[in-house]
Amino acid sequence: SVTDPDSGQGGVFTCGMSPDTGLFRIETEQGYKLRLSSQLDRENVSEYNLVFQCTDGGNKTSTKNIKVTILDENDNRPQFDKQIYSVVAQENNAIGHYLTTVSARDDDEALNGLVTYSLHGLYSDFLKVDSLSGNVTAATVFDYEHYHNFSVEVRATDNGDTQLSSSALLLVTIVDQNDEPPRFLTERVTFVIPENEKPPYEVGQVSAEEIDEGEFEYSLVQVGVNYFSIDAKSGKIFTRTELDREQQAGYEFIVKATDKQLPQLSSTSTVSVYIRDINDNAPVINFPQDSNNTVHISDKTPTDFIVAQVNAHDEDVGENGRLRYQITGGNGASHFVIDENSGTVHLY
Repeated sequence: SVTDPDSGQGGVFTCGMSPDTGLFRIETEQGYKLRLSSQLDRENVSEYNLVFQCTDGGNKTSTKNIKVTILDENDNRPQFDKQIYSVVAQENNAIGHYLTTVSARDDDEALNGLVTYSLHGLYSDFLKVDSLSGNVTAATVFDYEHYHNFSVEVRATDNGDTQLSSSALLLVTIVDQNDEPPRFLTERVTFVIPENEKPPYEVGQVSAEEIDEGEFEYSLVQVGVNYFSIDAKSGKIFTRTELDREQQAGYEFIVKATDKQLPQLSSTSTVSVYIRDINDNAPVINFPQDSNNTVHISDKTPTDFIVAQVNAHDEDVGENGRLRYQITGGNGASHFVIDENSGTVHLY
């Protein structure tokens, strides 16, 4: 309230307020009342210093300072400094490895402006965020072979009576390390090839796959390098020389796949090559021979008597090495017959 004890014009006064912000007004009903003319926003101006001044007819003035402090309401959501955070992380990391820091600002004050962070989503267990600092660390060991990347929702929430929140996206890309050797599709492979083929004759092809990103090469170890070669890129195996089954019927050697990354890792597979026989050998007659071809019998020898046993062999196998005997000359009177399977000569 305002009073002036003077009489006449000296007791008549007018009052006003400065500065004129347009946000406040003076009402004169039942004294002088300070009222709001517009909504106030603490985040724009948190305090107003007003001067209330009255002047009477004698130009006497009186002033009062009025301080208006705006109390905060939780009317602002936390705002992240970016909507998408991108992080690159090595696989085989240590648990607790630092990845990044997320940050959100809340224009409110006190608890209304105190922001806490949390993680949400399918892969939220892979990470850990400090609720106050926003530091994000690894909560598991990343494996590039299981997942190349994943995303997590980061949520910032204030601590007002009615909590407000906002979200950002955290994208994590896993970088591959060379921790997996190339792997052959089978631990053992078998090929069959004919003998006496001119080199380089293609024996077959082995196949491996690289789980890590990168390239690998094939090579031969042990005895395989003497008789075979392998294309380092395709895995095709070739002969280096003609292979004679009668000298060696089969070969076994190791094929190795080695990657080009560091550290170099490798795996092996066993290759068996069997040589298929072809009919490349004539039968050899052991008896009779030029130096031993005479058999003596009596003229009293009965018919069907075994006169001799022809002995022969063939280096080939199977049907190629199966012998059939016959008399091709000198038996004009047909006194003798030979068993075509056993080679026994009978008097007929």
